[in-house]
Amino acid sequence: MLNSQVHTNVINLHLWQAMPTLVGMERWSDYVRAHVEGTQREFALRVGVGESTVSRWLAGQVQPTAGQVIKFARAVGKSPIQALVMAGQISPEEGHMAVTDLGLGDLNDGTILEEIARRLAAKR
Repeated sequence: MLNSQVHTNVINLHLWQAMPTLVGMERWSDYVRAHVEGTQREFALRVGVGESTVSRWLAGQVQPTAGQVIKFARAVGKSPIQALVMAGQISPEEGHMAVTDLGLGDLNDGTILEEIARRLAAKR
């Protein structure tokens, strides 16, 4: 179990280091995408925001408010501090945490399949 967790943390660290140019909004859209389950409408209702808000988050068109980020985190069972870091509202240093949360276990099946398809298409 410990080796698996260390391996996951190393992979997450490498993923984070490989994306140093991501700004808060792009990180946020990836973070939201990793946690959306069901339809956007169902997810929006669970979070307590409009469906169009979720759509704009996923498209990277709008930055969430701190209040929306906290509602999101509570709805998906994640730390509000972690979500605020991913949204670019606070820095990892301000949150006293490393941004390493997106392990395979945190991703839904659709996100994993999309990534596999993207990688296969890139190799062709």
